[in-house]
Amino acid sequence: MPKFKISTPTHTHVPALLEQIHALAQHHNDVPRISQHKLAGLIAQDEINPHILVACSQKDPAQVFGYCAIVPLIRLQFCEKLMDIHHLFVSPEQRGFGIGHELITSAFDHAINNRAQHLTVGTTEENLKAQAFYLSQGFMRMDNNQTRFSKPVLA
Repeated sequence: MPKFKISTPTHTHVPALLEQIHALAQHHNDVPRISQHKLAGLIAQDEINPHILVACSQKDPAQVFGYCAIVPLIRLQFCEKLMDIHHLFVSPEQRGFGIGHELITSAFDHAINNRAQHLTVGTTEENLKAQAFYLSQGFMRMDNNQTRFSKPVLA
């Protein structure tokens, strides 16, 4: 089992984080347009939006096992502030070691700290493995939607 820690990214993480962002984009048949320079610029911002978390090796912080990008949302009609997991990715060889769980836990903490009522996430229809994973992490399907999930943060 890899020893890892969850943190906000630094310039050290940029190359490995960029590889993972590209891998997730390709998984969804998207053509990634983010460059190393643009990612470094996002990370350097004081108030980063999205809020990015990385799971990196304790021995070699440049080795990134996974990442999570969280963005604020609002459901104005319900007067609800949400935090949405825009991206969650764990390298295939690092899956099954609790990294995804810890990234979600850290995303949940971020939602609490930002006074969100719900943490949300979406999947594609065919990604049944991800859907099962989110359900196992305490998320519920939103309004009979098979691909959107929500977890209450604040009551």
